[in-house]
Amino acid sequence: MHTISGYENVLEKLKEIIKNAKKSIYIEIWKEDFKHVEKELRAAYDREVDVKIVALGEFTTNFGLVYQHAGAREIEHSAGSRLIYVLADIQEGLFGKIEQNVTWTKNIDVIYLLLNFVVHDMYLLDVGQNFPEQLKYFYGAGMKNLKNKILSRDGVNIH
Repeated sequence: MHTISGYENVLEKLKEIIKNAKKSIYIEIWKEDFKHVEKELRAAYDREVDVKIVALGEFTTNFGLVYQHAGAREIEHSAGSRLIYVLADIQEGLFGKIEQNVTWTKNIDVIYLLLNFVVHDMYLLDVGQNFPEQLKYFYGAGMKNLKNKILSRDGVNIH
């Protein structure tokens, strides 16, 4: 695991990861950052890499599978920064506060955790898109009742 500091250095590594992907890319990315790697993601898609995106902030693409994350600003506020999560070919990953420091890794155990994190976000976003009224009925607006049930009361603020 290696730390990468500085926004331009992070973007450079992110582009490298995307360019080297051969099979799949899972990415959670902000609108502000997406615009810097959209070309590389599109090129990956065009070479038949399976591209799956969680869009933090409202943006759309005409490629890949895209889930809009409605709670993006709440996440940014809680984390104190925009976050980035990317996995390529389930062999390489980058994650962290994109404006500060990120971690780049090829550690398979960490990759597995990142994959599960991103995939579970996608599961929840898909369910939320298909069953919004049922979720609101059971968990309240913004899934507040579920968050209160699960999240710790020790001051940790997670979206």
